[in-house]
Amino acid sequence: MNYQAAVQGLIAEAKRGVRFQGMGSAKKVLLIIGLIPLIVYTFFSVVSYYVLLFFYKGFTAPLEYLHRIVKDESKDVKHATQFAVYWIAFPFVFFLYVMQSFAAFMFYFQWFGLMVCMYLVTLGGVKFQPFLMDVKYDEETHWVLTPGNTGTTVFTVFLIFFDALIALGILLADSFPGLAGIGALGVMVMLFLVNPLTFKKHALVAAPVVEEEAPAEEVAE
Repeated sequence: MNYQAAVQGLIAEAKRGVRFQGMGSAKKVLLIIGLIPLIVYTFFSVVSYYVLLFFYKGFTAPLEYLHRIVKDESKDVKHATQFAVYWIAFPFVFFLYVMQSFAAFMFYFQWFGLMVCMYLVTLGGVKFQPFLMDVKYDEETHWVLTPGNTGTTVFTVFLIFFDALIALGILLADSFPGLAGIGALGVMVMLFLVNPLTFKKHALVAAPVVEEEAPAEEVAE
């Protein structure tokens, strides 16, 4: 499994910003401001994925090389030396295989969390592929997006409204102690509940081309 290619494909798809294409500058800025909590969380999710990838490559870099040496050396030596090669060198190779398997387990859940974050922060702008082993980015898909301009505007207005409540709640903490909490709850509901339920997309399927039959008179001629 190429873990690096998977995350690179996901980031490339997110950068296309299919949800933000054609959106006015003012609305885009407001929407990005409202999505800042998700943007920050997604950024750290990507960073943690790459940190895990760094250590994974470090552990598995010598694996194939050492395994090949153990196999080649064991063929050309006698029994006593062969015993030493297998029982001294192979346990270390086996340890690296165990670490590789454990890393695959960690990547599985790391990818799921990253995929959820990326799906939410792009407002459903990426293909939701929660299972790492089934990830494919070898074909480009064109999407039909919902809701339209009105639905996106309403979502943006409510999201900014709750962000404003958080800001006011912090400034007026003594007078309105619960205002920031209400705003935070509203932001959470908008980002993690309304967002995935509202923003959806469907693959655009091209209609089959039907060739028109020539009139009978033209065929006869």
